Parts: sequence; structure tokens; C-alpha cells
Amino acid sequence: MKIKQPPPTYNVIITHFGVVDMNIKQKLQVWKNENPIRKYRKDSGLSQPDIAAIIGVSTYTVQRWEDGAVNPSGDNVTKLNELIDGFSDQWSKWKKGKPGL
Repeated sequence: MKIKQPPPTYNVIITHFGVVDMNIKQKLQVWKNENPIRKYRKDSGLSQPDIAAIIGVSTYTVQRWEDGAVNPSGDNVTKLNELIDGFSDQWSKWKKGKPGL
């Protein structure tokens, strides 16, 4: 009996548009590191659970904010503005700077 080998992996993202820049993964990581919540947290020596407790949300929510998967809303934006000077402006600039495929 012949064992089926998994297909090889490549450091390239292929879409229906064709091959995408091989550095997109690195560009996205740099973009994520510039997230104003992540920058504040790291500069302050806080953890994601610390930020979650301060704002009153789950650690998972903070993680999703830092990854750019979801945007903070309502009272959370108000609390983040109190915690991080100029948060709303920083967040808008950060979201606009997301590298595209």
C-alpha cells in the first residue's frame, strides 16, 4: 500500500488574480505590530488580559482588535480614548494603512 504524501507548501499566496507578493505575510505582521492598542500595551508592559480587564471585554476581543479582525465600538472606543491619547485618530490611520493583496 502506497502512502499518500501531502502536497508541498510554498511561501506564496495564490488567489484567483494570480500570485501575490511573497512578502505580504511580513507586511501584514509589520502592520499588526503598528496597531495602536498593541503598541500601547507593549509599551506599558501590559498583557492582553490586562487590557481586557481595564476596558471590560474578553481577552479574545482584545486579540481580535489587535489583529484588525474587528473594530472597537461604542463604550469601548470611549474607554480606549481615555486610556490611549489620540486613539481614534491613530486607529483610523492604522486601518487605512493595511497592506492589500
